[in-house]
Amino acid sequence: MGYVIHTCKRATNTKFRIWCTVTDSYVTKEMDEKELRETELNMRLEHTVAEYFREIDERIERAVRNGTSSRHGTRQNLYWDL
Repeated sequence: MGYVIHTCKRATNTKFRIWCTVTDSYVTKEMDEKELRETELNMRLEHTVAEYFREIDERIERAVRNGTSSRHGTRQNLYWDL
């Protein structure tokens, strides 16, 4: 994903920001650990959903054509096929 977590340790607390290695800039505001965990979870979920929509049509097409979505050929007939 090209993101790195940076910390700033202060006398009373630690703050975090997420740095994007693609744009060489911060992509979040300063946040505490709870906010960081929530932000990171949301970023990963967004990435996963976007990946799903990029791949699903191709995977379904392969499954219909080959009997499996695997890129490594076809599958053997199993009891499910009978």
